[in-house]
Amino acid sequence: MPGLRFSETDSFQTNWEAFLTEMESLDPAMGSILRANSGKLAAIVQQSNRNSQARSDFNTAIVAALDSLDAPTSEEQQS
Repeated sequence: MPGLRFSETDSFQTNWEAFLTEMESLDPAMGSILRANSGKLAAIVQQSNRNSQARSDFNTAIVAALDSLDAPTSEEQQS
């Protein structure tokens, strides 16, 4: 991530958006997965307490998204 620099003066949301944009530029598919599930990730820490269910939900969503990338298409299944 040579172009990515977090700024202490910027908000979390601004830094988060910069991170997602950088991830999408490095790997569009993975960046899209992170962006699509960023709401689940943001819920992991709520009021300074770790939220285990939110972390589990995020991990489950990411695994499902990654599995769908590896799933053979209907054309590949017919071959």
